[in-house]
Amino acid sequence: MRICLASREFAPFQGWGAGTYASLMAQALAAAGHEVHVLFADGADIEKAAQLRPGVTFHAVDMSDCWVRLPAYSAEPQRYSYAAYRALLALHEKHQFDCIEFPDFLGEAYFALRGRRTLGQFAGAVMLVRLHMTVRHIRTLNHDDWIDLERATVEHMEHWCLRHADALVAPCPQMSEHMRAFLASEGGVMPPMRIIENPFSAQQTAELGAGDGSRVRQEGDEQTVVFVGRLERRKGVQVMVDAALELLRDPAWSRTTFRFVGEDTLTGPLGTPMRAWMERRVRDSGLPADAQSRIRLEPRVARSALGEVYRHATCACFPSLWENFPYACSEAMALGVPVIGSDSGGMAHMIEHGRSGLLCGGSSVPSLVHAMKQMLGDPALRARCAAEGPARIASLCDPARVARETESLVRELAQRREDSARLRAEGGAVSKGASGGVATPDVSVIVPVYNLHQHLPETLASLQAQTHSNWEAVVVDDGSTDPATGEALDQLSASNQDARVRVVRARHGGLSHARNVGLRAARGKYILPVDADDMLTPTFLEQCLRVYATHENVGFVTAFLRHFRESPDKAVAGWVPFGGDMDWMGVMNAASCSTAMMPRALLHEIGGYDEDLPAYEDWDMHASILERGYRGEVIPEFSILYRLRPGSIMHTIDPKRHHLLRARLLAKHPTLARNPGRAMRLMLGDCIDIYALGKPLPKPDEDPRVFRLAQEMLHQNIRYKAADKLNIALRRMGIHGALKTLVKP
Repeated sequence: MRICLASREFAPFQGWGAGTYASLMAQALAAAGHEVHVLFADGADIEKAAQLRPGVTFHAVDMSDCWVRLPAYSAEPQRYSYAAYRALLALHEKHQFDCIEFPDFLGEAYFALRGRRTLGQFAGAVMLVRLHMTVRHIRTLNHDDWIDLERATVEHMEHWCLRHADALVAPCPQMSEHMRAFLASEGGVMPPMRIIENPFSAQQTAELGAGDGSRVRQEGDEQTVVFVGRLERRKGVQVMVDAALELLRDPAWSRTTFRFVGEDTLTGPLGTPMRAWMERRVRDSGLPADAQSRIRLEPRVARSALGEVYRHATCACFPSLWENFPYACSEAMALGVPVIGSDSGGMAHMIEHGRSGLLCGGSSVPSLVHAMKQMLGDPALRARCAAEGPARIASLCDPARVARETESLVRELAQRREDSARLRAEGGAVSKGASGGVATPDVSVIVPVYNLHQHLPETLASLQAQTHSNWEAVVVDDGSTDPATGEALDQLSASNQDARVRVVRARHGGLSHARNVGLRAARGKYILPVDADDMLTPTFLEQCLRVYATHENVGFVTAFLRHFRESPDKAVAGWVPFGGDMDWMGVMNAASCSTAMMPRALLHEIGGYDEDLPAYEDWDMHASILERGYRGEVIPEFSILYRLRPGSIMHTIDPKRHHLLRARLLAKHPTLARNPGRAMRLMLGDCIDIYALGKPLPKPDEDPRVFRLAQEMLHQNIRYKAADKLNIALRRMGIHGALKTLVKP
């Protein structure tokens, strides 16, 4: 088989457990005779990676692509996912992969899965998501409750990938059960799930600097307990510090040394450095200085130096609050180090209690103290664990078996996809229609016009260039008072050059009223609102109709926005909508701009657009669609050409009115969020006033540039934020760092 592992991390060059998995999995699959490709982040390490894993072909993600660099993304992982998607398109066209596998965290698979779902891309490839731990789960364990735009974006991407992969692959039953419970609590689709352990072999212990495997003997009561990993709350380092302090108070264990080897994190109380919290905990313990010195906080070491760390350990301790299938534990066991692991999560699958290690209660200091005393005080137990640990890992993580089970899963899923494709093919393909006048158009494009006719010919030309030609355009004159606009619409109505275009007159009632007039006049099965100064790329209609032909329960289909000022070929920014996230929608418009194809019958069922709303009528409509149980789909292409005009409604709306409109939407859709508490935290992240953080910015008359930019950061609708552009402007003014400290949680 041809298999591509898309993994931003790849050990030993970048990353942690997921990077180690990608490195060892690539080797396991190549050793099993498969053609293995790896797509990862750093092109500078490709040659070294090829030397480390012979027989594996490496590719780097190109972050310089023009669409990747466009200021359009809400978070850096979103930008990387799009770059990975574009790289995979080219690689799959060349190599025709049987399987593409992604990690779950940071949503690397997001746009590739979007492309497969909406555009039929990656045909023939099974798309797997390997479960490590999602950012959302990690933050929950770390009591990191702050949600801002970037974090919410990443969590949305991860969750969407979990729902739409062909299968989720868990390394242990505990992770499988956790993910099933999480997805069940959220409702919706539950993809297939398979348990296949992470690969690891005895030969790979050499990469840890294990040497001949000999270990330094501990003399008398001089014993050493080692923790290896990030100094992070979820890893249980705070539990281990308290357990170490309790042991050091006991004269029988007062000569024990506790080494914490790892990188610091901001997971102490309220986001403070964990290392500093641990140091204070030790200083405030009341123990004498000699005892305090036996708790050692050491920096992270290279993976190749872990063997030397473990050579001096009596035992290794991993007291995580919850853990998946940590390589730190499997590496220690493979090296013959007696281990103590948490029973919360995958270590309960890895460790046979009393044989290949000991299990303690996750987050329980008394349980960990008991396990440490048991391990340190029983030489026979340590000898048994040292002998059984390597055998347990060799059996559980056998690379050949992991490769066989992965191959079996891919073949099973490929057969399912072939069966599904056959059923869809029997339903028929979407017709591109015939040109000329059509009695029953597939799509009615509604184009409201109010005193703005200059760009209307370009808008209509973009419709006439569509690859799907069975459409009509209903141009609604919203009571224009500008004589030039009236004359232009009269000429358009009289010319009859394209029978698909007709003009409908209406009293001036605003955008929602004009769209409702167009909706009543429309004949198509689907409705597509398009502003009179915007355009579409030629395949937009065809792609949207394809989504409706291949998926059920679709409420609207949209695409990325390409913002321009003068020429659509010179994009200055953009926006990547989500297609709807229920927890987002009460807080900000995460669904689509107004240009989204929707079933006409559904819009009539809803009652059309709310004419009491002077803006955000599209946000309101998409919220109404989503709360009825329909889905929004997003085509991962910059297909909507959005013209930036200083006089547009969204660029002239004042901040107070923005919040009044948002309050109206919350009142209309009070039950939209599935998790109201999470939605409230997201609103806090979106609305927090930077003046309340104790570092007020200059007043408008003191530095109007800074004040204006700060106001934009606080109040602009997500649709029109260009975060990258703002960052560049702040850097040029030399205030980026100072302002960043103000808005950090």
